[in-house]
Amino acid sequence: MRKNRNREISIEIRKRIRSGKLRPEEQLPTRIELEQEFNVSCITMQKAIDSLVSEGTVYTKGKTGTFVSKFPREIYHYGLVFHHKPSPDLPWSRQWKVILQEAENIFSKDPFSLSVFFGDKYCLDANGNADFIEDIRKKRMAGLILTMHPELFEGTEITRDPEIPKVSLCPVPDFKLPSVTCDSTGIIGEMAKYLAGKKCSRTSMVMYSRQFRVPAYLDETVDKLKKHGLETHDIWLHGIDILFPESIANITKLMMRDKKFRPDSIMILDDNLIPGVIEGLKASNVRIPEDVELVAMANFPYDEKLDAPVKMFGFDIPEQLRLIKLKLDAIRQKQKYEKATAIKFVSDTEYAGKT
Repeated sequence: MRKNRNREISIEIRKRIRSGKLRPEEQLPTRIELEQEFNVSCITMQKAIDSLVSEGTVYTKGKTGTFVSKFPREIYHYGLVFHHKPSPDLPWSRQWKVILQEAENIFSKDPFSLSVFFGDKYCLDANGNADFIEDIRKKRMAGLILTMHPELFEGTEITRDPEIPKVSLCPVPDFKLPSVTCDSTGIIGEMAKYLAGKKCSRTSMVMYSRQFRVPAYLDETVDKLKKHGLETHDIWLHGIDILFPESIANITKLMMRDKKFRPDSIMILDDNLIPGVIEGLKASNVRIPEDVELVAMANFPYDEKLDAPVKMFGFDIPEQLRLIKLKLDAIRQKQKYEKATAIKFVSDTEYAGKT
């Protein structure tokens, strides 16, 4: 007999629960029937059942039989995967903070539960991840949500096991993994349209340095400003390293020094930079919005209190996570689903109207 036969049996029963072949509180076949199906001794089958009972997957009712638990982890427990823990040397983007906050709101309410993984492919069991990885190995997961490109975990338990559903928040057409992403098509044009409607004519753009290093993205963005009658200059275009978001305050001060040659609006393309821009404007005695109008790309909900009005366009993260959960459940239940889904951007007023 193969080693760990009882483990194989318990994994197969979990698989049937996850797929819906065995439903919550449904009775399992009798021990004799299971022994015959798996061609094992009563001792091996008892070990398999005992492991499932100890983990809360099934429960026994004396001589009545063995039943699937009301809320088995295989249906109600989800995993959220991040590349690293936040730290002073490697801080998180505000997007990741909102994703974690809203995932806990959605996936941690009874009867659901959520585990969070922090790490990379070279240290799967580090950072307190041992239980998370063990859940994957034993297939005690309803699904995994990947916050970054899955190639970062290629060849590991996180992406290797085809039986645990996975959905990425990043577009991954080449990786053949379902995704629910944010479609930013048109958002720059909408932000430019808003500034033009406020009678602005000279616009600065501040963004994450990775965006700034893509010439095609920068040229396309500047062209959209021009189409709405907004003038910009190289010295008003800035890419900021996410490790040092506070530097945008000093850059803003520099842009405001020359009253005869300074922007009357600032387009903020990363919501990590919003507080720093406001700080720099206030330190320069610039009034918001009387002297400078602010419009920003954001991840909703945006709960941080700001000292000045900022018009925002961005993405409904709770809606993105709800769609991910629906897709994970469809994959698990072998129902039809759209492989690549993208949510459209909304304004802050549209988001407020939905909540």
